[in-house]
Amino acid sequence: MTDLAGVIDRSSSIPFHLQLRKLLEHQIETGQWPQGDRLPSEPFLSEHYGVSRATVRQALHALEEQGLIRKEKGRGAFVNRTSSGSWLLQWAGALFDDELSRRGVTVESTVLRACVERLPDWAADTLQLGRGAQGVTLERLRRVDGELALYVVNHLPEEYAAILPEIRKKSKASLYWTLRDKCGVEVAGSSRMLEAVAASASLARQLVVPRRFPLVYIQSVTRDAAAKPVDCFRAWLRTDRLRIAVETDTWPSLAGRVVSHSFVGIPNDDQSPTP
Repeated sequence: MTDLAGVIDRSSSIPFHLQLRKLLEHQIETGQWPQGDRLPSEPFLSEHYGVSRATVRQALHALEEQGLIRKEKGRGAFVNRTSSGSWLLQWAGALFDDELSRRGVTVESTVLRACVERLPDWAADTLQLGRGAQGVTLERLRRVDGELALYVVNHLPEEYAAILPEIRKKSKASLYWTLRDKCGVEVAGSSRMLEAVAASASLARQLVVPRRFPLVYIQSVTRDAAAKPVDCFRAWLRTDRLRIAVETDTWPSLAGRVVSHSFVGIPNDDQSPTP
């Protein structure tokens, strides 16, 4: 196997090992390297991409952690499977439909509600609108390869109501692609908060699980290139159906290598979010 696509962007702020992982992952998930194929050796990858052996090892380790490759002592690394089966939250563009569809996973929706209505106060605040403002509400059940995985409620400013016919009509419609197509909105970034919660009675009914079944609660706000909020959502995820992958890395600064993070507190079970 010697056909290697892509190059390392040396002007990018993204670390080389993350860039290399994405390049190799793309070749696996697009079928260029079928299941069972052996990957090029570490020295070959190092020379081809012009990176250190340590960088190659970091990239391969990440692919192994995802389950995409397996390493065999004395033989090298082999393609283990061609889809990671996880939702990567790190990248601005890794927005459920887009990320999973790129990996060859089918994502479909059952639309429970798609309308213009008074936004809940938390959504109006998040979208920087006045309380009592009208906006778009989308309530959906999401299926991954036919398996119910996510219950999600999105809220958007009323100016994006043009997306509603498309979302209602197509079970596979991507919200963010529809925003781009119908409203000219380009998503540039997002902020997300994750919390472990127990399924309430209503969530248990929606996701077809026992009451107090462990779920991951996700709250997010998405912004355009001008940092204007264009969407916020609350979602509840069955991790028996879909895993979440969150990547962190250190970034260079004048003071050395630093990691930026925040602490949002310890959730109280009595205050767990409910739909």
